[in-house]
Amino acid sequence: MQAFQDALRCRFIPRSAREQAMAELRKLKQGKLSIERCIEKYQSLVNRSPMVDAELHCNWFIARLAPEVRQTVTCWATDREMRSEKVELADMMKYLPIMEGKKATSTALAEKEENWPRNDPDLESMDIGAVNTKPDKHGARGGYLKGPREITAALTDPPQDNSVLVQVRMEVHDLMALLDTGCEVDMISGAAARRCSLPVYSLAQSLRLRFADGRQDTRIDKTMGVKCSISSNTGHIPMTRDFYVGSVHHGIILGTPWVTQWKAQMRSSDAAIEVIPPGSDECTSQLSQRHFHPLWFEMWRPCPKKRGAARLPHCAEVLQRIMETRTHSVVMVW
Repeated sequence: MQAFQDALRCRFIPRSAREQAMAELRKLKQGKLSIERCIEKYQSLVNRSPMVDAELHCNWFIARLAPEVRQTVTCWATDREMRSEKVELADMMKYLPIMEGKKATSTALAEKEENWPRNDPDLESMDIGAVNTKPDKHGARGGYLKGPREITAALTDPPQDNSVLVQVRMEVHDLMALLDTGCEVDMISGAAARRCSLPVYSLAQSLRLRFADGRQDTRIDKTMGVKCSISSNTGHIPMTRDFYVGSVHHGIILGTPWVTQWKAQMRSSDAAIEVIPPGSDECTSQLSQRHFHPLWFEMWRPCPKKRGAARLPHCAEVLQRIMETRTHSVVMVW
């Protein structure tokens, strides 16, 4: 609120108009409006204060949205910026109703599909372990139990069906990430997915990776687009890029600058990041930290229209480009 008020004052907007704009902004932040009504009221506010920077308008509009909608819009805007496309408030307002319509349609289809038995012989069910029914002790960490297990926590964001739950461990902090395959093949059932979650155990931090693995669906002949975002109570670091894909060792992934940036955000100078695939126990994960499942690295660069004709860079070349590039992201598939 203060930043918006200062912006109005610095641009010499009349006091009456400034007070009216601030009053409307307070109503927007306090009320529970539908997306359509929020867009209508915010557009009216923008029209009456045209001298305020468009970026500030966008920031305040995004801040008014629900957390899950805000994150989706932020990723969408970042994706357009990465593609050198201009992001305007009007485009954002057009995108929101479209997004809501797609979400409602996909939810209805998922509920309908779940009522039908799965008889596809090409698909194998994925057992993510038994539910931990024992109550947690005060101050105890969440995470994997010995033997068959499943990580459970309060549901903060309904996960999609095409997902795999993994644990990201940073010293004493236990975080979890829901990895969305982006494929049409269900890797776990809808009922199992609803038991999974995107919990935040420490400092309101979470790591979310969106990836695709062509090996999970024979109809996909190449790896698809990727979205990676790191969220916290202090900010949001979205990563969305076009990519070339090549096999890279687990150690290189952990040494990438965006991982270093995340570790710095956690305020833990010597924290180690370890990604544990579902179904691996404590002993196995400790022995296989250096010999991990095949991982993939992606780095953005200007590419020809026919991406398939491009040569995949050698591992050493990828590592060199990592060090020379300020922004890039990581794709993990198995």
